[in-house]
Amino acid sequence: MVRKKNAMPELGELVLATVVEVSPTHVYLILDDYRGYGPGRDGINREGFNVHQSIKNNAIAYMHVSEVANFWIKQIRDFIREGQKHVLKVLKLDKGMAWVSKRRVSGQEAKKKLAETKRSNRAEGLLTFLADRLKVSRDAVYEKIGFVLDDAYGGDLWSAFEDIKEQGLDAVADLKFDVDDAWLKELERIVQQNVEIPVVNITGEFELVSYEPNGVEIIKEALAAGESVLTQKEGAKLSFQVLAPPRYRLEVEAPDYQTAEGILKKVETKVLKVIKKGGTGTFTRAK
Repeated sequence: MVRKKNAMPELGELVLATVVEVSPTHVYLILDDYRGYGPGRDGINREGFNVHQSIKNNAIAYMHVSEVANFWIKQIRDFIREGQKHVLKVLKLDKGMAWVSKRRVSGQEAKKKLAETKRSNRAEGLLTFLADRLKVSRDAVYEKIGFVLDDAYGGDLWSAFEDIKEQGLDAVADLKFDVDDAWLKELERIVQQNVEIPVVNITGEFELVSYEPNGVEIIKEALAAGESVLTQKEGAKLSFQVLAPPRYRLEVEAPDYQTAEGILKKVETKVLKVIKKGGTGTFTRAK
């Protein structure tokens, strides 16, 4: 469970919630990440809620049976039961509660939200580790570091740690932290020890031929053009390897497949455009 700075979510936001009470007409849930305004503001008795103590007093969500599915439901418990976690969309905020919907969340949206939650939980683990190292409360670390990074990175705290892993504290040098340098240096040490940047590798093969007197130079120029497409912003690497002329192997390493495929396509376009000046070329994507 990740602590959010705001007490309640925003309208239209996707949230993760734990079912705490099911009736034939409605469901009550606890929002995993939002603290709410404290018990009593929503008028809900939490004594019977079977949830972890760390979120028992969190914000309450209300879901009408009509928002559970896109079809008529005979038995609500066939779809919703106590203890389950669901990704929901916030429809409105009223009386200290979030009114939510399950049926308005697509499968793709739910999958993305769960992946984001997994990253956030890992990030919170590092903040807890930092609090232990500094011998302070986790709430203090959130207030002085966590919320600053979370705001700056649009709620994706793990991305902040990935940037610190790659660039050190320079990645967050423009942010204002109300802490001693010792806190930030300890954070950097923890990040360097515990964060691994995911990478993917994709490959392909060029066949480049030129019978011109300067054919070797034309091929070199084509390969150099391919290498020139890479920018530091993409956080990727590419390399060419001579298999046996006229075959040249291309390997692209990037943080994700979308970035890697985009780079691969740019390299292919550049290389084949240049080789046309005095030769021929083909490209085959490795399966």
